[in-house]
Amino acid sequence: MFGQIFNNNSIRNYVIYFGKLFSDLILIRDDEDGNEIQRMKVPLNYGPKEKYLNRAEGNPDLEREIAIALPRMSFEITDMRYDPTRKLNSTGRLTSVNSTDPNKKDYFYNPVPYNIMFNLYIMTKNIEDGTRIVEQILPYFTPEFTGNIIVNNDINNKQDVPLTLNTVTPYDSYEGSYLDRRAIIWVLSFELKAYLFGPSRSAAIIKQVELNFYDANGSHLCDPQAEYDKVTITPGLTTTGLPTDSHSNSIDKDLINSDDNYGFITDYISSKDI
Repeated sequence: MFGQIFNNNSIRNYVIYFGKLFSDLILIRDDEDGNEIQRMKVPLNYGPKEKYLNRAEGNPDLEREIAIALPRMSFEITDMRYDPTRKLNSTGRLTSVNSTDPNKKDYFYNPVPYNIMFNLYIMTKNIEDGTRIVEQILPYFTPEFTGNIIVNNDINNKQDVPLTLNTVTPYDSYEGSYLDRRAIIWVLSFELKAYLFGPSRSAAIIKQVELNFYDANGSHLCDPQAEYDKVTITPGLTTTGLPTDSHSNSIDKDLINSDDNYGFITDYISSKDI
């Protein structure tokens, strides 16, 4: 779009983050005396609940002897909305080291805030299974849970991602005779505070800055009495890789890369030296 082709995988990372939160739920069933008789991991897939309910209630494949087993969970994105309350300065930048050229840095302009709405569906055959699964989720949302993930693979820095639980709605799909299969459904609605990035750009690294002082007439200040009228700043790095602010201890500035732990060498030059 607009002549730019890019893929930051941000939405994919958010989907993985959401799914991973609920991927290890264990359901334990007890007998009348409270003894454990069964333990199972609740399967989780991406997709609308109707897809799995149809499989649970029917048998589209004539070779299948049983329908889909419950309990089961699924989740999906239901909506995405721009969030103006979290808008960042459009000219701000996030930088990372260029992987092919040490004299360049990659950068992104500040990302755009979007709220991503997720629905988590919990499908069980009875109320007891549903409540036991839901009780393993609700205590962690008060109503917000914040995880720390890599949002943009190109920047590779972790960010806090708040996830808010908005509503919890139980639903019983049983409407037919006692011969019909029954499914208890819990629908948990979440709002994830996301940021989406545009394309990356590259820029050369500035390794020397010069500041010249001028008088009110626009002429270079060359007053022999002035303490200094020019300032230069360059990176400083010793041969052992330590930062330094001394020319005598530093290697040449052209040998210093953007990801080195360098210091800054500041030179104040008077008009007598120019």
